[in-house]
Amino acid sequence: MIQDVTASNNQRHWHSQCHPAVSKTSATRATFSLVNDTQYDNNDGPNNLFNHSWTTSWDLQARQPLLQGAGVTFNRIAGPSAQPGFRSTSGLLISRANYDISTFQFEQGLQQFVYEVIGKYWQLSVAYRNFDSIRSARDSALKNWNLTEARLTQGIIGGEADREAEAREQYYLFESQLAQALSGDSLSGEPGVLSAEADLRRLMGLPNSGDRIIRPIDEPISAAPVFEWEQLLDQALARRPEIAQQEIRIQQRELELIAAKNFLLPRLDAVAIYRKNGFGDDLLGGGPGRFSSAYKDLASGQHDEWETGLQLQIPIGYRQAHSGVRYAELNLRKAEEVLKEQKNQIALDLGNAFRQAEQVTTNSELLNHRLKAAHDTVNARKAAFDAGKGSFYELLDAQRRLAEAELAFHRSLVNIELAVEGINRESGMLLRHHLIYLGESAAEIKFYNPSRQTRRKQNRIPLDYRLDPTRLSKSN
Repeated sequence: MIQDVTASNNQRHWHSQCHPAVSKTSATRATFSLVNDTQYDNNDGPNNLFNHSWTTSWDLQARQPLLQGAGVTFNRIAGPSAQPGFRSTSGLLISRANYDISTFQFEQGLQQFVYEVIGKYWQLSVAYRNFDSIRSARDSALKNWNLTEARLTQGIIGGEADREAEAREQYYLFESQLAQALSGDSLSGEPGVLSAEADLRRLMGLPNSGDRIIRPIDEPISAAPVFEWEQLLDQALARRPEIAQQEIRIQQRELELIAAKNFLLPRLDAVAIYRKNGFGDDLLGGGPGRFSSAYKDLASGQHDEWETGLQLQIPIGYRQAHSGVRYAELNLRKAEEVLKEQKNQIALDLGNAFRQAEQVTTNSELLNHRLKAAHDTVNARKAAFDAGKGSFYELLDAQRRLAEAELAFHRSLVNIELAVEGINRESGMLLRHHLIYLGESAAEIKFYNPSRQTRRKQNRIPLDYRLDPTRLSKSN
């Protein structure tokens, strides 16, 4: 509402104006609007027939773009009031694409979270195994100390003072290591049972401590399963959420380029207006006279107006439109290059995970042989020591190396487990492997351009980042 009040030379002038309106835009960008213009004028000028009067009009307007801005496709992409570059508005297709991207970002974050939980779970398993190995070695050292101390007291062979001191030193060494295995080593950063459990509790949303302790019950696998490289690569390129996100971004850029080219057309709009006018001394009421009521005069239909025609606007040079097209082309090219590099990186990461699984499996086999040899060494030196022939220091050293071999072997088994989980993660199968499903996943991309899925399969990067010993040997 606009009001204007003036007064001069004992004359008054008071003016009020109101413009309510309602409009609706269709899918073809046709705009329908109903506009009311009501004005009140209170003016006691000598030339006025009415000291105060009401003027009202109702306009029914329709505007349909015929070239620039026309069509359902353009408006589903660009949205209302779109400008070249699309920096402020977006249509339904672009909004839907942004929603799908956020869904796949959530899936990507969920995969990272699950992978961290798995890592903390097996870290806790290693911490427990380390604690158990050191405790077993501590108990053996305590038995040796008690035996040596008893022999020293009785003054028999095998109870020399140096042996008793070595046995005592070995016991306290394992005792200190056992305390570190429980609480962790702050200097080296090696987590203990309590700190590893606290990390797992944090990720699981549990209190830092409770009435029950968490102890893994699963045993790690002894060897990595056999994977087929081509199948893994196909799964990675089809299920990785990063690929899904970038595919949708490319579709966004393609749609934006289609819409940007529409701005190269001239602006030709079909316009139709029908207007009903009314004038009167009052707005609603009034006497029997012709101009007693503005709405009464409007209803008489004696002052109706209508107009129809075409409006043409042709900007000189289309500089803004051409800049918008160039901007959309650059964005599309950039998105395609990003997708290409993502495929290369995924193939590289998957190859590294593939080789890592083979390496840790081989290392685990070697550590298993070491563990068996350490057991045989301890048994042999224990029998020799009991017979009074072996070196006590060699027995203590064998027991210490046995504890180290047991922990190293268990770590190798956990490394196999983590390597397999790494392959599942790089191939996009981590959630499915652990029976975690989402309503919409990377395997169920909704393509906005039907030809995109065909081109997506054709553009797969057939790279092989594995280390194939047989192929290398043949090439040599």
